Amino acid sequence: MQDWLKAAVAKAAADTHHDTPITAPPTVPGRVTIVDGDYLAYYAAGNDDTEAGRARTNALEKIDAFRALSGSERVVVHLTASGSNKGDRFIVATTQPYQGQRGGRKPKNWLSLREWLETYQGHAFKTKTWYDREADDGMAYHAAVLGPEKAVIATADKDMRMFPGVHMDWQCYAITHVQPGCFRTHNEITGKLFGHAWFWQQVLQGDQADHIPGLPRYIKPNGMPGLIGEKTAERFLSACETDGHALTVVGELYQGYYDSEWADRLVEQATLLWMREDRAAALDDWMRVVPTGHHFYPRLRRAADDLNERVRQQYELVAQMEKK
Repeated sequence: MQDWLKAAVAKAAADTHHDTPITAPPTVPGRVTIVDGDYLAYYAAGNDDTEAGRARTNALEKIDAFRALSGSERVVVHLTASGSNKGDRFIVATTQPYQGQRGGRKPKNWLSLREWLETYQGHAFKTKTWYDREADDGMAYHAAVLGPEKAVIATADKDMRMFPGVHMDWQCYAITHVQPGCFRTHNEITGKLFGHAWFWQQVLQGDQADHIPGLPRYIKPNGMPGLIGEKTAERFLSACETDGHALTVVGELYQGYYDSEWADRLVEQATLLWMREDRAAALDDWMRVVPTGHHFYPRLRRAADDLNERVRQQYELVAQMEKK
């Protein structure tokens, strides 16, 4: 193991009080590390005093650490193209503008590092740039193609904790195995929640990083509204062990707050939050976790179809305007 990698592992172990030494496992045939390039560009860029060459070295060292410590044969870095439609999330979002709070100053090396990642031709990694979805969705799809033991997901983005694969913590390299259909599991070192339970929890609490509100409030037994944060959402779902049970809890809370519009609002939030595992990155891919026999299924199916139609009409309107 290279000196820089040894130092990184030692620091990660110290920061997380990891008692067991972290060592590079044997290479697993066919295993691929899938890296979140959008986050990597920010992480490796450094500060305004960081040289561009150092930023590239930061990225390469992080990529190599993920590969070595996960037993992967190779690495694919996923990026969201600057012109990406991000899976039509900007059209889907009506409650709040998707990522509407963003626009702050980026690190000095961010743009040059992004361009280098997009055009890299070396042997350390390959790049996949997505135009019809976000890199998050691309990573979910890639992981589904590879299978849960061949896909290593390397990101600091909490959204990706919902889909199957070998999840590697960005800072301490702790491993969490998430199997297909897994509803709930925790990493014993970090305590982080993985599986479909994390998806349903986000449908309640939202995602501030992407300006997704989730369910803004719930109605208490006394008729008064209450705010839903992470702890409240976690409490509501603590007894759930299946997607069906979670849907019952979440659906009833949405009904209590939105009344007749509950299904449309739930479908919107779920569509924004779900990491799409299918080839087409379909808006309703999240419906795969809704049991078809559930009493909420017919109403959600209609609402999902209505959302698909609304997005289709938006594209048709744009096409008509472009012809003028």
